Amino acid sequence: MSQQLFSTDIQGNFFLRNPKGDKPTNIYFVVRLHRKLSKFATGVKVYPDQWNQTKQEAYVSHRLMEIDNKNNQIVNERLSCIKANFAAFLDYICSNPENIVNFQKILKRFFTNNMDSKDTANINI
Repeated sequence: MSQQLFSTDIQGNFFLRNPKGDKPTNIYFVVRLHRKLSKFATGVKVYPDQWNQTKQEAYVSHRLMEIDNKNNQIVNERLSCIKANFAAFLDYICSNPENIVNFQKILKRFFTNNMDSKDTANINI
């Protein structure tokens, strides 16, 4: 008997490598499905005190220095690209539920092939 799968079962969240530090720390994107984790480095860093865990983004505010705002805008642009890739992955999995067994390989292809571009239509799976 096949197992039920709901789109809410697949979760993707951003986590800081060192959330209690005082230096810029790496941001990772972690996807959970069926108790399996897939972890991807985003390639950007943020100060832990400038990270909003509930909104999953870096703060951009007039209270921060201009250089911090510029860096945080770069971080947020990169994270929005990753969110778009994850949404494309979810669309693919929902359209092809038989491929859920290989979700880690498929997810890796979505993130390694398209980390810098928003075009997710040309994925070879």
